[in-house]
Amino acid sequence: MKISCVNTSGPHENELKSLSKIKEEVKGFYGYSNLTLHYAEDRFGNKIEYPEYDLIIITDNILLSVELKNYHGDLGFDGRNWIHNGQIEIDHYKKIHIKTCKLAFELKKYWRKKIKQTRAPWICKCIVFTGSVKYNKSFTNYIIDNNKFIFSIDEFIQILNSDNQNILSTFEQSSNNWLKLSQYENTLNNFFTGENLFSNKKYLYGDRYLADEHPVYEHRNNYYAEFYGVDINNNYFRSL
Repeated sequence: MKISCVNTSGPHENELKSLSKIKEEVKGFYGYSNLTLHYAEDRFGNKIEYPEYDLIIITDNILLSVELKNYHGDLGFDGRNWIHNGQIEIDHYKKIHIKTCKLAFELKKYWRKKIKQTRAPWICKCIVFTGSVKYNKSFTNYIIDNNKFIFSIDEFIQILNSDNQNILSTFEQSSNNWLKLSQYENTLNNFFTGENLFSNKKYLYGDRYLADEHPVYEHRNNYYAEFYGVDINNNYFRSL
């Protein structure tokens, strides 16, 4: 499977192994990793910056917005929050739901503009655990009762390597009247890489690195600034 890294900062270190595993073991499809939805608008027309998307996968008929979680140990649910090794965390499924809705909103706008269709590709959300996490009963019930799309990385790869009907049924989609996304590969690639929605402007530094337009840190006396960058020969090699 081909996965293109969009942002110059590259994937987080703990995501590299997971992305490599998916690239090597999934037969077919393509995707984009490490995206941040820049320069998007809310419903009032205000410019806002959205969070990162770990991985977007384009299957035959649907897009998958994938959140990678490198969790180890025990995972539970107290009715409102996740409990990871005894520590309270937010409900990450609600977080990816919000992000996916924002992504779908931008894609629908783009689709109307470029394809002149109101029917845009459907985007499904899921969380994929890449570590050796163990669910307790409360978290298992949380998945079942709320019908959450949460998988281990091996389960996720197995789903992607199954037939298209199984992929659609896993994400509770019927097999009727879906767009054939292979017909829109150039359009989708332009949405994720060519419309400047997900990529900051980049500047060549020396003869080896591309740096983001905006610094991640500026010295209070303006002595120096730090920028995320990437090796021009391999976008998985990050720099600062």
